[in-house]
Amino acid sequence: MTGTPGTIGQISPTFLQRLEEMRREAEERRRAAQEDLDELAALEFAGDSSDGCVRVTVDGHGAVRGVRVDPGQLRTAMGDELGRKVVEAARSALSAHAEASRDVLERLSGGDPLQRLADSVGPSRR
Repeated sequence: MTGTPGTIGQISPTFLQRLEEMRREAEERRRAAQEDLDELAALEFAGDSSDGCVRVTVDGHGAVRGVRVDPGQLRTAMGDELGRKVVEAARSALSAHAEASRDVLERLSGGDPLQRLADSVGPSRR
């Protein structure tokens, strides 16, 4: 602004330039964030049961995309046991997805989001 602080009047060219720079920087950060999110969405994550009998695949949103059961082990893993193996493999795949999501969130936020939250709260009182 021109004139003394608090005076209503014309906006200075310097202020307008800075405002435009800030707008461009914000747009670039938004574009970069969208690229990171699109990259995550395009990925697939797989998890296996501990014995390798079952493999579950999830997409970048964490939705189950496939379940594969080793036909050679199908006869030995029936009923509840097979269900437990599917759950184990799904948890493994979702864990890989969560780790990748945390990495993207960390990049977008400029650091570990949980650490930033802890830092913003301040030292703990014991």
